[in-house]
Amino acid sequence: AAPPATQPATEDHFAKADGDKNGSLSIAEVKMADASVTQADFDKADTDKSKSLSKAEFDKWAMAKSGKASAPGQ
Repeated sequence: AAPPATQPATEDHFAKADGDKNGSLSIAEVKMADASVTQADFDKADTDKSKSLSKAEFDKWAMAKSGKASAPGQ
């Protein structure tokens, strides 16, 4: 049997999407994980308007999306 996951699913998706491993996701990285994401979706999630999603912004967005659809990258 596989060992239990030690990190939440959103952390795994964030890490996979963070192609340059800089700790934040650009619109390009988010689109690579989920091509259906629009600029408007990204801008709404980017609460500090930094043009990138922090882990906290991504987690909040993923939690909000989980009620309607899968998190980005799923």
